[in-house]
Amino acid sequence: MEIRSRDYELSCLRATAAQRLQSGELVLFHIPKVGGSSIWRSIAAGANLQSPRFAVVDLFRTLPEHSSSETNSRRVLGRARWIQRQRLFDVAPSLLLHHHDPVCLDSVWPNARFIIQLREPAERLLSQYRHDVMRTGFLGSLEDFVTQHPWSIRTQSYWLALLSGTPQDAVDLDSVATYARLAGLMNRSWCITLSDYANGSRLYEALMYGLGIAVQPTINFEGTMTDRSSWRMTRSDAKFLSSRPIADEIDKERQLLVQLVEQATSQF
Repeated sequence: MEIRSRDYELSCLRATAAQRLQSGELVLFHIPKVGGSSIWRSIAAGANLQSPRFAVVDLFRTLPEHSSSETNSRRVLGRARWIQRQRLFDVAPSLLLHHHDPVCLDSVWPNARFIIQLREPAERLLSQYRHDVMRTGFLGSLEDFVTQHPWSIRTQSYWLALLSGTPQDAVDLDSVATYARLAGLMNRSWCITLSDYANGSRLYEALMYGLGIAVQPTINFEGTMTDRSSWRMTRSDAKFLSSRPIADEIDKERQLLVQLVEQATSQF
């Protein structure tokens, strides 16, 4: 009975993914340190090899000429409009894009559907901190990092709020208005999670089914992101993450992400 139940659940997830991803441009929205590069390479490789449906474009890597004085938002939208002018629909009926900036694309692709990957908040925070230590030479503690980057704990919901069209100076992750925008975004999205509150491998398999692409064997969800021993936390890191204000903020982010995943994977 358990096997049948899991098969039925996967069948429902596949049907929902196919329904959510059937029309409009598809955008993989890549939040930092959630495993987005691996997922993008997997999807892009499969689409290039197996699917005539998509013209595959890396919006993050595509760099048309632009003024150095432009803001990040204008620069990203300039890239998007430049890509739109390339008439890629003459090559394939749908675009598959990789988007790695917290910028709303509705002015260019108002009907776009989104593929969103999420990660357990504390794991993502620690991964971001270590990335900055190794890549940028950051010398402070984890507490210093959070102090200098106010959105570091709630990066995922903050980036999603900006993607949904919430103005940067109006983002309030505890407000009804922001949540309504996030829920609307989830209604045209499919989520994958690298966390222990959802089975990432089944969500990934349903996604690939919805895209009409074979599952790529290079993606492994089992135990990679949920095994806390792999974090190699120092005692000071663990103490900081368990301190009352920080633990409460992480829990708020976790609860919101759980709600968003449920919204994105629920059947219409």
